[in-house]
Amino acid sequence: ALFDGVTQNDQASRRLKEQAYFNKANTHVKLNELKEALAVYDQVLMLNPYNEQAKHNVNVVQKMLKQKEQEKQQKQ
Repeated sequence: ALFDGVTQNDQASRRLKEQAYFNKANTHVKLNELKEALAVYDQVLMLNPYNEQAKHNVNVVQKMLKQKEQEKQQKQ
């Protein structure tokens, strides 16, 4: 809720919003909410397409999703 409050605050700086989105995405990853994390990392990259940490995390999460899907298929 705190991160959402910052991202929706018209007076918050672009940098602060970027950091709030980044932290929110990281929280989604920790909760294993990978698709949600990717959507929020997209918000980070819309604010700053040069955010290398966000780009890295997107790649990591995409690999995690792929691995999760492969494990799901192996169980079937």
